[in-house]
Amino acid sequence: MKGIWWLTQTPDKQLQGEVTYGPTSGADVDLFGHPYDRFDEKKLTDRFTLHGLTFKAKPISLFQCLISGSEINLPGGMSCKIKSVSGIVGGHFLSLEEVAFQRVQVRFTWLRDWVWITGIRLRLRFDKPPIGIIARYRVPQVIPLGRIKDLSARIEFTWNVQPDFHSLQIEEDCSLIIEADQMRPYAAFEECITAFQRFLCLAVQRPVYPLQITGRLDKPERTVNNVPKFQEFLIIQKLSIPDRSLEKLMPQEQLFTLHEIGTSPSEILARFIEREKKIEAAMDLYFSTIYNDSQLPRVEFLTLAQSLEAYHRATMPGKYMEDEPYHSGLRKKLWEAIPAPPVVDADFRASLDKKLDYLHEFSLKKRLKELAKKHALSLETLIGNAEDFSAMVSDLRNKLTHPSEENTDAEADYRKLLRLSEMMALLIEVCFLDELGFPQDRIKEIIFNRSQRAFRVHRGWL
Repeated sequence: MKGIWWLTQTPDKQLQGEVTYGPTSGADVDLFGHPYDRFDEKKLTDRFTLHGLTFKAKPISLFQCLISGSEINLPGGMSCKIKSVSGIVGGHFLSLEEVAFQRVQVRFTWLRDWVWITGIRLRLRFDKPPIGIIARYRVPQVIPLGRIKDLSARIEFTWNVQPDFHSLQIEEDCSLIIEADQMRPYAAFEECITAFQRFLCLAVQRPVYPLQITGRLDKPERTVNNVPKFQEFLIIQKLSIPDRSLEKLMPQEQLFTLHEIGTSPSEILARFIEREKKIEAAMDLYFSTIYNDSQLPRVEFLTLAQSLEAYHRATMPGKYMEDEPYHSGLRKKLWEAIPAPPVVDADFRASLDKKLDYLHEFSLKKRLKELAKKHALSLETLIGNAEDFSAMVSDLRNKLTHPSEENTDAEADYRKLLRLSEMMALLIEVCFLDELGFPQDRIKEIIFNRSQRAFRVHRGWL
């Protein structure tokens, strides 16, 4: 798309160029000229905001831009290429922090399959003439999701019909709609998008990506036949989406679908949002690990162990001894028993001082054992006895975090690492289902019939 472009700090210097962009592909601009008068090394490494106006009068703002290549032709002029991974189509802004909307619409991978509702109805008629197929389409009703944070949310359906002389094509999709009572910064909507993305990611057992994010203001751009028409602002982002994310996903491949969370999905989503902040650290560690195919086995194992530790700390707080009696009693005695320098090196003594601060907190082994015992009904046949499981994980974690010549084989046994990692991920999965409010018998049913991770653990595919 051709247009004119300029830096925000030098709006008078406008250059012609061509841009290619997409909702998940970022933006690339080929400029017929150069934004800087000289090839200054420092300027070439600086990030900047680029404004543009296409020849169809569409304003574009590109943020965190970098010059990816420059060229000088003699005789002739200069040209350059600019890349951006963030931007917005529809207005001129200095950054996304300036952007505000009243309504945001998001298309996610797998959302249509998770909802598993369609307005397409087919009736076959082969019993008597005239033989044929009767096709009908009715747009499904809006699905209210209640409040995400302090914004209202719902799922709306979109459709497209392409009739032809000898063919008929009906395409249906759905999007998450987030609305505010008044104009709100885009960052507020982004928090809701991330929260729902985590929820959907857990439900479909796959990484979920926002395919397209558009926003609108609180006032229409114009009115046609008493129908308000709003300008759509497209958010530009750069994502690496696997091709398999665009495949169809069947209900039996998901942990749970919209139909399986009851007649009021807003209740279970509200519970997830309520608990999300508390278990945010555990979720971030979990999701960033299980869907990273290039993760080293050792890193995956250690991260999942940290995720379980963070989850237990947030949901089952407690210590071997409370802070006040420990610090005034046992810790004080232990500290007094440590000889002063030069008997004990000063650095070693300072290290012991820090370690004593946390000596009364639960160990990883105890945390894992408590979580495994709590969910033994669903998991004991898969991960084994809680005592043995927690001992294996904590022992291996200690060997990996404190390597020595005696335990160099800990990382070499990658099959054991992967198997224990899958068991830990399965335990976290069950913990999150429990946070959503699923009863224990339902969790057991989901794990044994739906969980891909449980299937791999059970079949020993590691």
